[in-house]
Amino acid sequence: MQVYITHGFEAYPQKHWFMWLKNELAKKGISTTIPAMPNADNPAPNEWLATLQQEAQNINTHSYFIGHSLGCIATLNFLNTLPDSTRIGGTILISGFDTPLSIYPQLNAFIDGKLNYDKLCALTTNRLVISARNDTIVPSHLSHTLAQNLKATFVQTHTGGHFMQDDGFTSFPLLLHYLNYFLDC
Repeated sequence: MQVYITHGFEAYPQKHWFMWLKNELAKKGISTTIPAMPNADNPAPNEWLATLQQEAQNINTHSYFIGHSLGCIATLNFLNTLPDSTRIGGTILISGFDTPLSIYPQLNAFIDGKLNYDKLCALTTNRLVISARNDTIVPSHLSHTLAQNLKATFVQTHTGGHFMQDDGFTSFPLLLHYLNYFLDC
């Protein structure tokens, strides 16, 4: 099994709950890769796509992808480039979006409208989007729309903000719970 975690805007692998999840999965013998996405403070879609293409190799039904915030659309852009015959174990998107964010217009380049949702749905039956009602960065309704577009299960928490360490998220048991469910399927 291999898990890939794509962090978001202004983040890095050691931030938020990423290393906690990697350590929890290591206890089960599951390899986790958290690529340091280039220029996280001024991200470019082509650079992030190239990084994921370099880091995520030998993709198969034992490959699981987790994205946080901008990392969600970056992950989807990457998955969209895989051959149509590819199947993966699952995708979990945290505070994801696939429409422009008015507070971060510099991220609009990641949203080019070319996602093939049918293809993304065919990759796996294990698709989940998690959002918090009180997320002030990515409003929950945008994550809900993403879930609808992906025909994914949508989990909305009452609190949690943007699931960052500033919101108290240096661990994320809810995410681990759902990932364990996917891994056991």
